[in-house]
Amino acid sequence: MTMLRNIVWVPTTTDNDLLALTLVSTCRLTSIFDAYHAAACLLSDPEHTILSTDEAYDKIPRITRIDPRHREAD
Repeated sequence: MTMLRNIVWVPTTTDNDLLALTLVSTCRLTSIFDAYHAAACLLSDPEHTILSTDEAYDKIPRITRIDPRHREAD
């Protein structure tokens, strides 16, 4: 995956761990996987944008979700 353009490996940190756990409880996320992705998005992406079909990210303030199924035509 990291060979793809604009894909960056973001290692976990204590801040990422704590934010992921906070998102699970405050945004009622049911997946720790989603929580870690959201935390990485909030902490590492200045635009707070995530590419996903998962509507769980819509519950999280400040995150903009782009659904790849609704991609604009080139």
